Amino acid sequence: MVWEAKPGCADHHRAAVERMVNALPVAWLLPPQSGEVFDNLGHCNERLRGYALAEGRDIVRNGGGTKLNPSYRFRCIFHGEKTQNNRKLEDRVEYDTEGTITSKRQRGVTNVRQLQCPWAAICSYRDIGKRGSGNKGYILTMQDDTHSCTAADDPFEFPAHLKTSEEFKEALHQAKKHRQQVLSYSESRRLIDAEDFGVVVSSRDYYNSVRKEVPDKSKPRTIDALLVMLEENSFVFRTRVSIEEDKQGVAISRKLVQIWFAHRKQLEAAQRFVADWLIVIDGTFNTNEDRLPLLVVVGVLNNGQTFPVAFSYCPSESAESIGFVWESLKVECFTGNIPPPRVILGDWAGGLIASVPKAFPDSQYQGCDWHAVGAMLKWYRGKNKDYTSEEIDGSGEELQPGQTKADLRVPGLHHYSWMYIQSDTLEALKANRAKLVSLLRLQDRHYITEHWRQHEESVVYYYTLIYPNLGSTSSQRGESYHPVVRQTTNSQLSFEDSGRRLTGKILSTLKELATHEYSSLRSYDRLAQLDFAAFQNLACTISNYALRKIEAEWVEMQQAIDEIEGTD
Repeated sequence: MVWEAKPGCADHHRAAVERMVNALPVAWLLPPQSGEVFDNLGHCNERLRGYALAEGRDIVRNGGGTKLNPSYRFRCIFHGEKTQNNRKLEDRVEYDTEGTITSKRQRGVTNVRQLQCPWAAICSYRDIGKRGSGNKGYILTMQDDTHSCTAADDPFEFPAHLKTSEEFKEALHQAKKHRQQVLSYSESRRLIDAEDFGVVVSSRDYYNSVRKEVPDKSKPRTIDALLVMLEENSFVFRTRVSIEEDKQGVAISRKLVQIWFAHRKQLEAAQRFVADWLIVIDGTFNTNEDRLPLLVVVGVLNNGQTFPVAFSYCPSESAESIGFVWESLKVECFTGNIPPPRVILGDWAGGLIASVPKAFPDSQYQGCDWHAVGAMLKWYRGKNKDYTSEEIDGSGEELQPGQTKADLRVPGLHHYSWMYIQSDTLEALKANRAKLVSLLRLQDRHYITEHWRQHEESVVYYYTLIYPNLGSTSSQRGESYHPVVRQTTNSQLSFEDSGRRLTGKILSTLKELATHEYSSLRSYDRLAQLDFAAFQNLACTISNYALRKIEAEWVEMQQAIDEIEGTD
């Protein structure tokens, strides 16, 4: 019977996993038993690793025998209670008052795997059968054949299995050639993806970062070719057209004005991570020779990373164009009982602000704080204003230790604009607003008291800190995808070629999206070991990004409790 990978195995890994497991002896798919005899220790290692591969587990060698009596000890990769810390490092990175690290521990974010799994085995060179028979061999003894850890659906969650696959070896071989030619990681990544090895060589394995174009497989020059390519690669797309009619109302021409597209797996991720939470939208330019803006919609994974939800080429960032994006998401993503995002974060474009209440009346629009301050600075420097550079940017003298820009001879409107936006209490908001207004000319004070006062709930921290925005205050996440887009597109490309390259990049990104939780499922943040009784049910269950946040709050709560008890 042909062995098949589990349903949860990543699609691009499935073929390689099934090939590897089906190449194993059938007997190796059965649980290892005490008394099995092997030709050598390496043979035993291959047998146990083969079984672990099929089961979605991983094992490590943990010590051995002597030259006269060689042996291998095997443990589950999740064995042990805590790290040995042989170098006696501190539990946390320690800093002095200037922010310089003073502890021997230099890195605070490290993941560990100790889950106290009891599985253990030993293969030793000893007599076969009765002691003293003189017939010796390498015999397996199962010390504990039970696992307390959870098996993985995709064995390639474990790098050791991934790196033994022929697909990875060939991909790495190609990557080494690329590196010898001084190609970048991203350039090599696109070349390797084009070969369809089905595995990803990480940047750690490759090392570098310059971009270059994907191999030229075809030259589609029509919008029909782009749409066919999208459909063949399982993309969902919707188009908006303008129809020209004659005097009798008969359509005489149709012109494509906007196209929205996303891969089905992007939308599945959005249903899980964006629904009822946060979505960020931003526009970028110079991605095609027609100068059509590209709207980029992104969300946040449970490991804190940004992922693309959808893209749309459009004529402008108008309310109509952005409204078409929202409508497409409502049709293809936020359907049935899947709620839309509660917070929509973007810049202060009028079209975006107008589109949100129409598409999602129950969602909160949140404006980017960086763009808000940028708009204020632009207003202060307007042609009809007479504020000096010192009044806007501050007097600029060197700050002494412990001083802030508020201690400058002239703090500047720039500083107090940020203070106003970053006010996190009602008292601070009132005080910072009053201070900023007092620095303006009498005829200019309406700009804050009237214009920005009406937008405070969309940008001032006192309000936004309680929104379900995953800690985001700016459209930085959307803008962070601009370099990703420009790696594969430029203003010299036709609209069709720009779209083709962008979809190629998305297909490559989907491979990372399918495995983004692997690290958190197979290791957990080291700091959780400091109070493992509190975190044992969360280790390798939730993302390490979330675990770190919970651990930090747990420590703060414990310190608060200690202070209260000490006061009592």
